[in-house]
Amino acid sequence: MVSNSSYRKSFIDSSIRIARRYGFQGLDFAWQYPNTSSDMFNMGVLFQEFYPIETIQQHLNWVHVSSNDFTEPLWSNLTGVHASLYDPSTFVNTDYGIREWINGGLSANKLVFSLPLYGFAWTLMSPINNGIGAAATGPAVKKPVGGVTYREI
Repeated sequence: MVSNSSYRKSFIDSSIRIARRYGFQGLDFAWQYPNTSSDMFNMGVLFQEFYPIETIQQHLNWVHVSSNDFTEPLWSNLTGVHASLYDPSTFVNTDYGIREWINGGLSANKLVFSLPLYGFAWTLMSPINNGIGAAATGPAVKKPVGGVTYREI
């Protein structure tokens, strides 16, 4: 939807119409897996078309910044940090997202930052190569998507 301007417009118009019809006080945008640079760029375009940052600053109480699910063993064959705060090799990290909001004009006091209390486990191709970015064949546990809880970590 985000890669096509007419689809974005349709989404924006229908979201506003539904919110007004039912008296919603806000909308919760939650795109769990924008995992390519194209996805991230187009998500930014959607936000700019829907609510320019000046409008968000003026009319919204907060923006909830999720810092999780940057990678998972079901859709990556390399181990990764699913909740990376910093990653100098890519813009897919929490620090980059927060800086983009602030550099765009949103006050830091409008940002609500979440930390996940779970992680993921991969099955490694080789136990010798076990760092971030190591080759993997999928989830290491049978739970949904290879997830492990905070207690299990």
